[in-house]
Amino acid sequence: MGHSPDGRSLSCGSCPVPVRFPPWADFRPVRMIERRRSVDGSSHRSPERHPVGCTRLAEKRRPAADQAGKLAECRGSKLALTKAGHAALGAPAPQTLRRLWQRWIKSTLLDEFSRIDDIKGQHRGKGRRAMTAASGRRPVIAEALAQCPVGRWVRFDDFSRFMRASGLEFGITRDPWKLYIAEAHYGSLGYAGSHDWDLLEGRYLLCLLFEYAATLGMVDVAFIDPEDARPDFADLWGNE
Repeated sequence: MGHSPDGRSLSCGSCPVPVRFPPWADFRPVRMIERRRSVDGSSHRSPERHPVGCTRLAEKRRPAADQAGKLAECRGSKLALTKAGHAALGAPAPQTLRRLWQRWIKSTLLDEFSRIDDIKGQHRGKGRRAMTAASGRRPVIAEALAQCPVGRWVRFDDFSRFMRASGLEFGITRDPWKLYIAEAHYGSLGYAGSHDWDLLEGRYLLCLLFEYAATLGMVDVAFIDPEDARPDFADLWGNE
């Protein structure tokens, strides 16, 4: 997480993110700049998408938070507001978003790590049973976020190191041998150096911050082009 041009951060999927912690009652929309790569390989900004808010991410992630916060529920094939959801429409936004975040932390609705779909084995059999509960990871991250400076940019690497130095650690799986990239044997993450904090827990941190905490307005995020992402996973089998 950093705002300097040469700042480097891990990638979640394809986008690394710096993070800034805004004042509690300041729920400004996250501003993101998307880049597109042209046929000749040069990078350019798509004018119709510069800049854009977190609308598309919110459309995908916010419904899950609304369900966890009891503001919406499935009715047939549609998602509808609950009584609490209708009441929230007239309530102050900070109050509603605070409630959603607090309930999301305890939610068992889904595991954000499932968004890192290049890592296989997490959805079935022994691999699934070895996964730790997301509801046990989130309170640790929330505690770390609460100790960050308000209104300032924080590099992701610094935030990650702070968590570890402060003993605010969590695990993704109890058996990394059950997770793999591309092929269960050769691509297993059980090998030494294949399940380090940055590769598993760091990815989860990025996913939660970028796709959920930012969507709810808890943090501001900025991200860089995928080709500028740190290649710390490049030596893993299956990433050729």
